[in-house]
Amino acid sequence: MTTVAWDGTTLAGDKRAVWGDSIPVEATKVFRVKHKKEVYLIGFSGLTAVGEAFVRHLRKKGLVGHPPGVKGSTIWVITRRGGLILSDDDPRSEHNEEKWAIGSGWHFALGAMYSGKTAEQAVEIASRLDIYTGGGVDAVRF
Repeated sequence: MTTVAWDGTTLAGDKRAVWGDSIPVEATKVFRVKHKKEVYLIGFSGLTAVGEAFVRHLRKKGLVGHPPGVKGSTIWVITRRGGLILSDDDPRSEHNEEKWAIGSGWHFALGAMYSGKTAEQAVEIASRLDIYTGGGVDAVRF
C-alpha cells in the first residue's frame, strides 16, 4: 500500500504505512545507498520491514540478491548506469523503462509522469487519488 515512482532521474515514494486496518504511520520507502564505490537508489512496496532489511543488507554486502529469509515485497534497485532491477523474491531482471511506478497508486503516478509531471509530483497526485498513499513524499537522486 504505497506509491513509488521513477521518472528516469528521481525516485520518489510516499511515507504512509499501515498495519492491517490500523492508523497510518510514517515510513521511508526510498533510499540512496552507497556500498564501496557503487551507489544505488532503492524503492520498495510491500512490507516495510522487508524493504528496510534489504537496505541494511545492501549497505553491508552490496547487490547480491535478497538477504536470506527476506521475501514478500517488490524492491527496486536502480543502478547509476540507469538500469532498473526489479527484485521480487530475487530473480533479478533488468528493465530500462524511462518511467515506472509500483504500489497501490502506481497507475495514477504513471499517468501523471506521462503527462509531464516529475516523480515527486506524480506521488503527490497519487496521494490525492489513492487512499493508501500519503503522508508526504521522499525523493532520492544520484
